[in-house]
Amino acid sequence: MLISLTMLSFSVFLVFVQQLSKSIHPSTITWYSNVFGLVGLLPFVPWNKTSMVLSVPFYYWLLLIVTAIIMHGLCTYLWNNSIYKVGASKAALLLNLEPFVAMVFGFFILGMSIQPFQLIGAFVIVIGVSISLRTKTNNKL
Repeated sequence: MLISLTMLSFSVFLVFVQQLSKSIHPSTITWYSNVFGLVGLLPFVPWNKTSMVLSVPFYYWLLLIVTAIIMHGLCTYLWNNSIYKVGASKAALLLNLEPFVAMVFGFFILGMSIQPFQLIGAFVIVIGVSISLRTKTNNKL
């Protein structure tokens, strides 16, 4: 149920971004989507546990802040900027490559082993995305 709601809300988000990017700059879309996301999460924050925040070392907070700026700032800006150029459906399709890319980076950067089922899944993902992109390209001709 939660996965379905997540995918539905993300699909709606992609369509909104594609439409908004025709009249609003991607940095503005990125700013508002992050602010609305923050406001939407605030009711779920365990406010009675905020005193534990002071016990977390500063370098963890620094890592969190830098990661947030890169992932929710820069990457979201690039994503929103690209949706107008490639379209929401192609952008969503390419998002399916995320587990494959994570597996490859995990292998090369973290030294994680790749299991046979992961290779089969990666093959299915890459072939599926390739076929879908090729089909959409041929349909436009």
